[in-house]
Amino acid sequence: MNLNNLRKDEINDNLTLYQIKDGLLFGTDALLLADFVCAESMGAYKTGIEFGTGSGVISLLLAAREKIRLIYALEIQEIYAELANYNVQENNAGDNIKIIHADLKECDDLYCGGERVLPHSADVVFTNPPYIKYTPEAGTSGMLSPHDYKNIAKREIACDIFDVMKSAARLIKNGGDFYIIYRPDRLQSLFTAMTEHNITPKKAKFVFARRYEFPCSSPDHFDHPASLVLIKGRQGAGEGLIVENVFL
Repeated sequence: MNLNNLRKDEINDNLTLYQIKDGLLFGTDALLLADFVCAESMGAYKTGIEFGTGSGVISLLLAAREKIRLIYALEIQEIYAELANYNVQENNAGDNIKIIHADLKECDDLYCGGERVLPHSADVVFTNPPYIKYTPEAGTSGMLSPHDYKNIAKREIACDIFDVMKSAARLIKNGGDFYIIYRPDRLQSLFTAMTEHNITPKKAKFVFARRYEFPCSSPDHFDHPASLVLIKGRQGAGEGLIVENVFL
């Protein structure tokens, strides 16, 4: 990791975040997911696992807010695992966050400090995963970034939503929780993957870029669909979905 290629930002909760200048910078989605997890009133989770931590921003926010006491933050890309670990150390969060350079698909072979992270040991798994389908044709369309680490963070190159849910189900305790921020147009795939692995959607919160006002001046006022969706699931739970909205 080249320290000269990092930018320094002061963010929420008095945290300092270093990011790769030409990499994928954290945005509203990270803040929304952290807020979504913290909005639950059951108190703090004992053990959590993050899939695809990137710079480590979501884990840092949840640790700073004392929502999860110990977080294992997985990152498949070495450069981002190094960056996340650097951010953890810079924010003195090493007692609460452990960065693991690993592929989430290899969830039965996760080790931290020589100790294995056991299946069904996590109270909660959370993720802001790649959400754009990847096809070889995309590589010839000019849509890919010249930086592989940026493509892997955004596109389903290293994993897809079915990989995410399979590993989440393997690591979460029975009755444990799962949180994700995703694109509404991919909800069918998400819900299918959740159902296949016995994780029941319990809460959905759609994110809109604008609040509608009544009466509306024109039909165009309703032409802005939700841009993101936050989902909470629970391992082994019965059906019963609560739907909420949030406006930016």
